[in-house]
Amino acid sequence: MFSWQTPLFKQGAEVKLLPADMEDWPLQTRDDCDVAAALLERCWQAELAGAKAQGKEPHLLRALIAAFGSRVAYGGLWKFGYQAACFVNVFCIRELLNGLATEPADGEGFWWAGLLLAPLMGACQFGQSVFQHHLWNTASVTGMCVRSGITTLIFSKCLRLRDEEIKGSSKDAVTLMTSDTERMVMSCAFVHWFWASIFEILVCLLLSAREIGWSALAGLFVMCLATPVQGALAKRTFSSRVQ
Repeated sequence: MFSWQTPLFKQGAEVKLLPADMEDWPLQTRDDCDVAAALLERCWQAELAGAKAQGKEPHLLRALIAAFGSRVAYGGLWKFGYQAACFVNVFCIRELLNGLATEPADGEGFWWAGLLLAPLMGACQFGQSVFQHHLWNTASVTGMCVRSGITTLIFSKCLRLRDEEIKGSSKDAVTLMTSDTERMVMSCAFVHWFWASIFEILVCLLLSAREIGWSALAGLFVMCLATPVQGALAKRTFSSRVQ
């Protein structure tokens, strides 16, 4: 309900808010910038040590997964709940329509369908909203921790560089701390759309095949044909943006 924000909003309507007023918000300690940056620093040092021992190149992605992977996976649970609520709602609609189609002429069989299925459909809609909000909240908070951790690592590296080194790489450092970091933040939320899309396609294909038979494969065939076309158009669009 976001009711925890209401007192601060009322205070802000009367007086000017100060940074000290934020101390009463129920923020978790692990979401502080210094805590998130220290966690990523430890995981990055462990990645450096492990890569050096194995004679391989270190990868920042592995350090990010070690630091924040569990929180991203936790957001995936909300995404799974959202998908489950969507499919349950579809079954409810089908049963409701079947009940109405087979209803006696005197309307005697209508009341139980509305009494049982309609509240369940409402609960599914409410569940979708709750799951979706919690997914984006988890992804947003995790993304802020990822941004603060990466920015701290890059800024600490820049502080250790000499003047002649920083002059040549200052633009690259700014790009890393802005555009590139933002892509990592976005991936915290959209990574769930990868596996959820596959799950949704498979379930929809099975349900469609159950209802209409092999004709359901026609939609999958069209999608497979359209994917390379979309990829080619995306490359052309990217080239145009670069130019």
